[in-house]
Amino acid sequence: MKRLHHGSLRENNRLLVLKTIFEAGEVSRTEISQITNLSPTTVSRMVKELMERGFVVESKKEASSLGRSRILLAPNSKAYKVLLFDVGVTFTTYAIGKFDKSIKILSRFKTPDTPDLFFKKVHKILETLPEIDAISMSFPGMVNMNTFEISYVPYLDWRKVSIKKFLRTDTPILMDNEANLAVFGEIHANSDMKTTLSAVYVVIREGVGTGLYLNGKVYRGPSFTAGEAGHTTIEFSESEKCRCGNRGCWENYASIYWPVRKFGPDKLAGDTILEKFHTLIEKPEAKKLINDYIKNISVGIANIVNILNPEVVILGGEALNFDDETIKRITKEVKQRALFEATESLKIVRSTFKGNPYLYGALLLAIEKNLFHITT
Repeated sequence: MKRLHHGSLRENNRLLVLKTIFEAGEVSRTEISQITNLSPTTVSRMVKELMERGFVVESKKEASSLGRSRILLAPNSKAYKVLLFDVGVTFTTYAIGKFDKSIKILSRFKTPDTPDLFFKKVHKILETLPEIDAISMSFPGMVNMNTFEISYVPYLDWRKVSIKKFLRTDTPILMDNEANLAVFGEIHANSDMKTTLSAVYVVIREGVGTGLYLNGKVYRGPSFTAGEAGHTTIEFSESEKCRCGNRGCWENYASIYWPVRKFGPDKLAGDTILEKFHTLIEKPEAKKLINDYIKNISVGIANIVNILNPEVVILGGEALNFDDETIKRITKEVKQRALFEATESLKIVRSTFKGNPYLYGALLLAIEKNLFHITT
């Protein structure tokens, strides 16, 4: 694996230039100088060193306003390769991510019931892929990034799972909660979010999770459980237990299980809960049920808004299927329930990311931590 050391002024300048190229995708030497405030001579020297090490390539020539052609620089896709996993309740998708931020999905498999079987599958996949620089995983639950432990994934009933016990490899391993990775990826990829300092990403899938972006960083909490809004209580008379063991959790009302269960799973075509949900939202006779479901989602978001006062709430997961009218209804309901002061400038939007946000966030996590040594 290629490594960049940092500490001296020269090394820090080299890292700054590389990060600028990585974030821009394509950028000229002149633009790098303007962005970093480094002299053109320093930039040229750093670029030359990065090209010699294989991190940067000249991508193309482009005409400038002065009539001369300028050479654009780009990350070398071959410089860093990450094996990515989006572990879902039903299926796990895996892919290869590269330093130019490209992601190639390889395949998916049914998520095994036990961690032992899951990591045996991961190990077999790893054996078939040479020259992997890192493994980065997204999980639908709580993970401790310091101890490399899956703390708790309610829907899979995985608790206190040591990654290093099940996956013995010299390849660096990274992991995070899916909503944390989604908000991290959204902030990075969405140009409208570049100046955003506070955002909440709500993932609505088989469960409900929230990624918190506060004061310009992903907030995970001291025990990496921050953002588990799906397990906040919104109903005191609920008789059915949530997967976490509590009753009345928001997740019981806002995950895709709720409308499917209310309508009747046997009445819906599809082999999985996801397929049945997609069938349900197309049924005219389910309109009132879907309206109630939208209200359930809105109640939880209103609570989050009152507590955190974010600039924007981003809806992801199956909420990407919501049309503009549904987003307007959620916004209206949230503004009616939350404090006026907390919603005065609030925006509620669908995620704009094209592709799998959990894989993209996992790729960024590996690059930022292993190459740029940044705490996200």
